[in-house]
Amino acid sequence: MASALLDLAPLAPPLVYVIDGQDRIQAVNDAYVADVGGAGGDAQHVRQRLIGQVIWHVLPGVAEWYGPLVRRARAEQRTVCFPFRCDTPDLRRLMRMRIRPEPGGAISFESAVVRVQPRPHVPLVTATGDPGVPVVSMCSWCKRVDAAGDWLEVEDAMERLGADSNRLPSVSHGICPRCLDELAALAHSPDATLSIGLPAIT
Repeated sequence: MASALLDLAPLAPPLVYVIDGQDRIQAVNDAYVADVGGAGGDAQHVRQRLIGQVIWHVLPGVAEWYGPLVRRARAEQRTVCFPFRCDTPDLRRLMRMRIRPEPGGAISFESAVVRVQPRPHVPLVTATGDPGVPVVSMCSWCKRVDAAGDWLEVEDAMERLGADSNRLPSVSHGICPRCLDELAALAHSPDATLSIGLPAIT
């Protein structure tokens, strides 16, 4: 049986990066640098590589979904906040993103761990895949997997697809229909939200 949810918010510092009015990265905090592999002596190199770069070039594939949220934050001078999942093979991690307008058209992004849920090791989360096994789609926001048209938690999807640790499919990251609809609503309404969470523990 999985253990209870753990509240890691006081233990894990938020990841923060700031873009200017032209969407160029202005600053990144130490936690963000460490998360992208810049701990220790590499930190200065990571900052040099990131500062001044257009955020959509550094994070390809997210402009379609983040762009409208950034435009809304700037236009309304209102913080946009939503949950998302950032899982590891051994943990389900519920995160919170805050997209906050700053002076001069700048925008700060703050991503923080809200709760984690331990689980038995699931190699599919990071699998490169067996060449003989079809590619599966994983939602970049809720981390559910498309199992023949049903978007399921990884463990349930592996069972449905007949995958095991010896023959894993490759994973293609995209967005599920539910998250796509909810993100579109969030881009236009302060009352909208994403229904992303962690599964009930049984």
